Formats: sequence, structure tokens, C-alpha cells
Amino acid sequence: MSEMRPWQVALFIGAFLVLAGSVLYQCKFSPDAAVELPTRVTMVDMASGDLFESPLPTKKAVSFPAAHPDTKSKTLFPADLIEGKWCLDRRYVPYIKDLVPKGDDLILDRKTGEVKITSTTLRKANVF
Repeated sequence: MSEMRPWQVALFIGAFLVLAGSVLYQCKFSPDAAVELPTRVTMVDMASGDLFESPLPTKKAVSFPAAHPDTKSKTLFPADLIEGKWCLDRRYVPYIKDLVPKGDDLILDRKTGEVKITSTTLRKANVF
């Protein structure tokens, strides 16, 4: 059983060539389908309800909650405008009451992550 039969060798070589060909095609000949990474992030301050916009760094990782530019407290969470309502990413909702005092008061709907915004103007700040 230690010897491979000729048809097994041919099958193995054929599979390898197909794999190499598909990788080559994806890397060289497929249309340019580059992924565009976001350059900015919109955040809501869960202590006050203010909106912030910050550029994302290109050379380091980002973690949330981010620090407020004035108070330095970690109260900024990513938010999106969905159907005219500002919503937190749902993965952060369960942790708001533990991380931000009175931050739970700004959550209008725990299922969708909808939050109460006090100002619709985006404050631009580099928080990372």
C-alpha cells in the first residue's frame, strides 16, 4: 500500500495544476475587485448623545469604546444612520450600562440599537 498507482499520481498532479491555475487566475487575471476600506468612522458619545466623526488610522488597530477628545473618558461607540435613525452596532448594546454611567438612558430600542441623539451636527475630532 506504500506505492501509488499511475492513475493516482496523475490525479494528484491534475488536482495540483487545477489549484495552481485557479490561484493564478484569481491573482492575475480577474477584474480589479479591490476592497475599499473605510477612512472615517461616525461615533456617538453615550454620555451626552453628541455625534463625532474621526479619521481611521492606517497603521494601527482601532478599539471601541474610543476616548472622548475633551473628557478622555471612553464613551464613543460606532453608530450608523439607518432609515433616518442613529443606531449603535448591536454588539455594543449589552455593555453600555457597564461601561458608561447613564449611557443606558440614551438607548431607545435595545433590539435595533437606536440611540437618542442630542445634536445632529457631526463634530470632527481625531480620537485615535
